[in-house]
Amino acid sequence: LSRGLGDVYKRQFEAELTLGNLFRSRGEVDRALRIHQALDRSPNYSFEQKLLAKQQLAKDFMAVGFYDRAEALYIIMVDEPEFAENALQQLLVIYQKTKEWKKAVNIAEKLAKISPKENDVELAQCYCEYSLSGELESVVEKRSILQKALLVSPTCVRASLLLANLEMLEGQY
Repeated sequence: LSRGLGDVYKRQFEAELTLGNLFRSRGEVDRALRIHQALDRSPNYSFEQKLLAKQQLAKDFMAVGFYDRAEALYIIMVDEPEFAENALQQLLVIYQKTKEWKKAVNIAEKLAKISPKENDVELAQCYCEYSLSGELESVVEKRSILQKALLVSPTCVRASLLLANLEMLEGQY
C-alpha cells in the first residue's frame, strides 16, 4: 500500500510541477508561484522533489524580477551536485543583471572550475566589468584583474584595450 501511495505522490508531483511550468510559460507567474511554493512546503515529497520545486520557484522569481529571492534559492542549490552547475549559471545571470561584478566574478570562477573552457570569454568579460565597476581602487588591482581576463581568454580584445588604456593613464606607453 505504501509503495502505491509513493507512486501516486510521484505522479501528482510531476503533474503539479508541469502545471506550474505551463502557467509560468503563459505569463501567469502568480499561479506558478503558488503551485511551486505548495510543492516545496508539502511534507509528502522527497528532498530531491523539493529541490526540483525550489528550482522552478527560483525560475518563477526570475521571471518577475525578484532576483533576491531567486538568489537565495539558487544559493541553497549550489551545494547539491545535481543542481550546482545550473544554480551557478543562474546566479551569474542574476549578478550580471544587478551589476554585482565581484559576485559575478566569484561565480564565474566556480563555473570555470566545474566545466573548464580553453577560452572562457564569459569569465573574461566579468573580469573586465569588475575592473570598470569602481570597486577596485588601485591601478595594481585593476591591472591584475585585467591580466586574469587575458589568462582565461587570451583573445579578449576588451581586456587588451582596457589594459592598454590603464597603462597609458600611468604614462607607460
